[in-house]
Amino acid sequence: MAGNQKFYLRLAYTTDVPVSIWARPYFHGKQMFAGSNPSGKYNGSGEALGWFFLEQRGDEVDEIRIVAGDAGSGAPVVATYRVHVLRGSDHVVVEAEPGWLVDLRASSQAAFEKAYRAQQKE
Repeated sequence: MAGNQKFYLRLAYTTDVPVSIWARPYFHGKQMFAGSNPSGKYNGSGEALGWFFLEQRGDEVDEIRIVAGDAGSGAPVVATYRVHVLRGSDHVVVEAEPGWLVDLRASSQAAFEKAYRAQQKE
């Protein structure tokens, strides 16, 4: 992983109450300092896009904890995903993005814009 390159996750969810969903990177049980996705509110069933990027060269991740709930009440970990991610050089190898990423990023952006417009009307 290169500098500011994002690690994306496709997250399936089913909920009967609105929740926010985040992907939190960890290494040896400690949360890493990383940039991550903002979260809108999700309700019902569908797919959410989670992502993070590592700030410092040499940072590693061995586990991603998926957190869902209300940010104000200490949202619980609902899933974990074992990985090995290493922040290396600033050289990025550009590869074609998978279709699911393109689609989820577009739907996430549309949802944020809709929520923003609704907030502006209030």
